[in-house]
Amino acid sequence: MIDVVRFKAGMVALGVGFNREITADVLDVYGRVLSRRLDTKQWERAVTRALEAERFFPPPTVLLRYGIADGAPQARAGEAYAAILSRFEGGRAMGPREVREQFGEAAFDAFVAAGGTRAFERCEPRDEPFRLKRFVEAWTETVDQSPERALPEGDRPAGLPFTTDEAAKFLGEVSGIAREGAA
Repeated sequence: MIDVVRFKAGMVALGVGFNREITADVLDVYGRVLSRRLDTKQWERAVTRALEAERFFPPPTVLLRYGIADGAPQARAGEAYAAILSRFEGGRAMGPREVREQFGEAAFDAFVAAGGTRAFERCEPRDEPFRLKRFVEAWTETVDQSPERALPEGDRPAGLPFTTDEAAKFLGEVSGIAREGAA
């Protein structure tokens, strides 16, 4: 989840850097798309990379790509592996569905490739490096083919300034503009 203050600061930086006005509607659209997918650290990295590499104001997909491409894939796979393993070691077993929901499609693929629930519940210490290797290889392969699969599904985070009424108002305004343009 992106911290609201840092999200707005990043949008202001993008507006200044690309000489573009940041309206409430722009904040709303970018916030709804990106806040579900990036954390604060990833958001700040995305803003910095966009300011360094882009020539025009980046759409949410570009910022998303910059945000999720943080660090070496093997390191990110290791982080996901460690998080899943710590749940099992804490007595909270997970199935593939929970892994997908909490850690993303890449973690799901890697979890299954590493042996799934059974391998994480019962793994001899001598076998652990092999399970880790299978997990990292599968995760990296999945993310190389489709980077967005590294993202967890996630819910819309609480605390961001987007309500159903605000979204409905925005969509009504957009459809009104479209009707006027068609007339």
